[in-house]
Amino acid sequence: MSTTKTFRVYKNDTFSYTISKTGYKTIDESLGPINQNTSINEEMDAIYTITIVPNPSDANVVLTSTGCTQVGNSIQVLEGASVQYTVSKSGYTTVSNTIEVYSNDTIYVELQEKTEEIDVSDYNYELNGYDLTLTEYTGNSTSIVSPNI
Repeated sequence: MSTTKTFRVYKNDTFSYTISKTGYKTIDESLGPINQNTSINEEMDAIYTITIVPNPSDANVVLTSTGCTQVGNSIQVLEGASVQYTVSKSGYTTVSNTIEVYSNDTIYVELQEKTEEIDVSDYNYELNGYDLTLTEYTGNSTSIVSPNI
């Protein structure tokens, strides 16, 4: 849908105008000096909001994009913009991604707790001349199998 507005200006005047609509980038322009009848045709660029919903909810969210406005876990960008996001929290694996924006979107990011993974299959220990083998590691405790001493 287009709207036409007509304005009368004096020859050699400068004409400034603003076009705004919710959900679109505002246009602020000036023309001049005006020496003849002039038509202005403007196409407005849509603005979309990307929202990140992290779990756990207190994770840190960083959103970046050229010419953007970050508000909490949301960012507003023009259609076609690239948005990079990183979600992190101590003790969890960080998640990062880049998306191209063509609509409003909510992205749910589930962080995974970091687990300590140690390969202990080749560990051998000696205690007073006896061989001990570390046979299990759960990240919290160990079990040791030893010969009768």
